[in-house]
Amino acid sequence: MNFATKSTHMRIWAWLVWALLILALLTAPQILLQEGHPVHAVGVALQAEDTQRLYPWLPRTRWRKWAWRRYQRLRRRHQQAVRTARKVRLLLLGARSLAALFAVLTRRQISVQVGSLPILYALLERLQVRHIINKHVPSRAQVDIGTVALVLILNRLQAPLPLYRIADWVGRTVLTHLLGIDPAKFNDDRLARALDALAPHIEAIWEEVLSEAMRQGDVELTAVFYDLTAFVFHGRYQESELVDFGFAHNTPSNKRKVKLSLNVLAGSLLPGPFQVWPGRTADQATVAANLKRLSAWLHNFVSPGASPLVVTDRAMLNDKLAFLYEDAGLCFLSGLSSSRKEVKQLLYEGDEEQFLKMPLEPGPDPQYWGRPCTYTFKHQGRKMKAKGLVVLSGPMRQQWRESRQKKMEELEQELQELQARIGEPRLRTSRIVARRAQACLNRSSVGKFYRFQVREVAGHVLLHWERDEEALAQAERLDGRYLLVTNQWRLSYQKMFQRYREKDGAEKAFRISKQDLRVSPLHLHKDQRIQAMISLNMVALLAHRLLAHQLRQQGVTASLQRIILTLEETILIESHFLDGSLLRRLAPLSAEAERFWRLVFEAVAALNSDTTSSTPPVWLFPSRSSQPPAAASPPFP
Repeated sequence: MNFATKSTHMRIWAWLVWALLILALLTAPQILLQEGHPVHAVGVALQAEDTQRLYPWLPRTRWRKWAWRRYQRLRRRHQQAVRTARKVRLLLLGARSLAALFAVLTRRQISVQVGSLPILYALLERLQVRHIINKHVPSRAQVDIGTVALVLILNRLQAPLPLYRIADWVGRTVLTHLLGIDPAKFNDDRLARALDALAPHIEAIWEEVLSEAMRQGDVELTAVFYDLTAFVFHGRYQESELVDFGFAHNTPSNKRKVKLSLNVLAGSLLPGPFQVWPGRTADQATVAANLKRLSAWLHNFVSPGASPLVVTDRAMLNDKLAFLYEDAGLCFLSGLSSSRKEVKQLLYEGDEEQFLKMPLEPGPDPQYWGRPCTYTFKHQGRKMKAKGLVVLSGPMRQQWRESRQKKMEELEQELQELQARIGEPRLRTSRIVARRAQACLNRSSVGKFYRFQVREVAGHVLLHWERDEEALAQAERLDGRYLLVTNQWRLSYQKMFQRYREKDGAEKAFRISKQDLRVSPLHLHKDQRIQAMISLNMVALLAHRLLAHQLRQQGVTASLQRIILTLEETILIESHFLDGSLLRRLAPLSAEAERFWRLVFEAVAALNSDTTSSTPPVWLFPSRSSQPPAAASPPFP
C-alpha cells in the first residue's frame, strides 16, 4: 500500500482501523441473524418484529431527559419548601410590615405603560375609526384591518416607532388589555399587509372619518387654509414614483422627499382633504386638483349659497388660478408676489400717512395698517377685478431694515479689509482691485445699494465706495408692505387681514405632523404603503387636533403635547398572587396628572357621540364605588 506518510506510528493506526472495520462486517450478520429471518445483505441493519432493538449497544434509557425531569421536579419542591418556610416564619414571628406580607404572597408583578392611551383609544372609538375601516376593508383574519390601523394610529399619537417595533410596544402598553389580542399578532408582516389593503380606500375612509369628527365636534366651516409641506426620505427609492428630488422650503435640496397638500379648517384647525404628491411637484401645480377635490367635499357640508373662504400664500395664486377659483364658485384670499410689475406698482403707491388712516388692529397702538386698492386679473382675454389691500407691517418693516443694516455693515467691513490689503503682491493694480471689489458686491444681497471707484494717484491704488441713497430709499419704501387680494367683496379689510394672519394654522398642523407624530422618516419602500401610512398619520392628526379643540372649548390653556407628556407617568401594576388571584392598580400619580385626566375625560365626554362602547374598563380607573365610572365623571376618586 502507498501511504501518504512514512511514519511507523501512522501505519499501525491505519492497520488497526482496517481490522476494526473487517471485524464489524463479520459480526454484523451474527447479530441480525435470527430464526426465521434471513439476512438480506451483509452490513445492513434490519429491524426485527420481536423485541430486539435496532442498536443493542446503546443504553435502553434516555438518561439525560430523565435527569432533566428529575431536576425540574426537585427544583419545584425546593421552591415550594422555600415558600412554606416563609409562611411559617411569618406565623411564628409575625409580619413586620404589609410590604413583607405582600412580597411573600405575590408570585409576580408586571408593570404596564398606560400613558394617554385609554383616552386616545376612547376618542378613536367615538370617531368610529375601526368600524369605518372595517366597513371599507372587510377581512376574515384573526385581527381585522381596523384593529391594525387603530394600533398604528395610537402608536403615532403616543410613541411613533417603525413597523418592526410595534409588537414590542403593544406588549409593554395597556393595549393588550384594551384589545384583548396577543401582541405577537401585530408583527411587521401583518402591518405591511394591512397598509397594502388600506391603500385603495384611503380617500373614502378619510372623508367618512372627517365627517364624523366634524359632526361630533360641532366644527363650523367658515374658512379653509391651503398649503403644502414636504417629508424628507432617506434611501435610494429608485423604483418609487412618489419619492423624488424637488424644491421645498426648509428642506435640504439634496434629499428625496414626498409632498403633501392639506386643507386645514379655520377655528378648530382640523385637517381636511389632503393629497400626496411626488417630491418634484411644483406648489402651483397642485391648486387645480385641490380645487376639484375641495369643491366635491364642500358640496356635502355647505348650503348652495354659501362658500367658505380659501386662504393661501402668495405662491398659490396667479391669473390662471384666480379664474379657476371663480369658475369653481369658490372665494379666495391670497397674497401676490412683489416680483410682478403690477404688484410692485401698487406697493410703491401711497405715503405712510395714507396707511396710518386705516389701522388694521384695534387698540391705541396698532402695528399694522392698510391701504385699499383693486387688482385686475387677466387670462386668455378674460378680466376680473379683485378687492385688494396693501398691508404695512410695522414689525416686518423693522425686521427687514435691521437685517439690511447688518448686511450693509458686513459688506463695508469686507471692503475696508480689501482696502487695507491694497499693495500686496496680488493687489497691486487697479484692475485687480476693481475686480475684487465687484466680487464683494456681487456676493452680498445689499451690494446693489453701493457704488465704488478705483483710481491711481501717484502710483498708489485707491478704493472709494459710497451708498446709493436713491436705490436704498426705494427699497425702504417697500419694507413691510405686501398685497392681499380676494374675490369676496363683502369681506371687510380688517377681516381680510385677520383671516390671512390665521393661515399659519396650516403650518402648525404640519409642525405637529413632523415633530409630534413623526411622519418622516418613513421606513417604507412601496408607494401604496407610503400613501396608506400618511393617511393614518392624518387620522392621528385629526384626533390630536379634535382633542385639542375640545380642551380649548373647555377653557384649558395647557397644550395637548404637555398633557400627553404628563400622562406618560400613568403606569398600571398587575400583581399575581399564589392563589391565582389578580390585582390591577395604578401607580400613584401627581396632582397635575390627576387634574389632566379629569380634563381630558370631560373633553371627550363633551363630544356629540351616541356610542358608549368607548368607556375604558372599570379596573383601569378604580373608584371607591363598585359601579363603573360614567363617561363624563373623573376617573379618580
